Amino acid sequence: MSEFSLSKNPAASLVRDLKHALRNKKYELDGADLVVPSSKIRAGGVFTSSILRHPAVQKAIEAGDKLAEAAARQVAFMAPDAACERMMESVDHNQIPDAGINFLLDLLFGSATKISTWYHGPFTTSWSSFAGAQSNWAGATGGPLATELPEASYTETNRRPAMFANPAASKSITASEPTRFTLAAGTSGITLHGSTLNETNTVAYNATDKILLAAAQFGSAKSGLGEGDKIDIEYMIEGSST
Repeated sequence: MSEFSLSKNPAASLVRDLKHALRNKKYELDGADLVVPSSKIRAGGVFTSSILRHPAVQKAIEAGDKLAEAAARQVAFMAPDAACERMMESVDHNQIPDAGINFLLDLLFGSATKISTWYHGPFTTSWSSFAGAQSNWAGATGGPLATELPEASYTETNRRPAMFANPAASKSITASEPTRFTLAAGTSGITLHGSTLNETNTVAYNATDKILLAAAQFGSAKSGLGEGDKIDIEYMIEGSST
């Protein structure tokens, strides 16, 4: 889930005050939130995520039986969602990097063009400092700041799109369904440390011309993931003027 605060039809004076505050950089960060104190506007957000796993796989893991786990994973790989158990669920506050903040402000009050589709990019290494992150966060020239979940490790193609099919209501827009990554045959030993929301669907994108809108490190890493495990990620944006 995520949150972005702004009234739907702000008064002309509020818009004027906002432009002045943003032009003069009179905003601040409060933890994971962007705050414009003079206008009482707050922007922040959270990701929700979970793992779906077949109970036979989990039973073998708990028993420490690697052979049974491998066999169960092969059988469970094609298991429908109904046969799986949801686990490792978390709700984690995001940070919005400087490039994401600038995009949001320019979209509201400048000339930025709306981005029609956003993409989830989970990462497999610890990464908690997001302020200077750009769209090459997982690319070779970006450091990289974090290692992205390799495309070869899941059955889907590219970064997966965030689902925002429903129109905004009650000053919020929520994911219409989770974004799914299904870990591929032979995949093992995956640990997820967090996720991102990106303009481009290219895994390990290696240029700075796109937008990394948000990133969150999970409170607890999701470890021991492998073949047949299904990763669900969602993001929500909400708006209000307080």
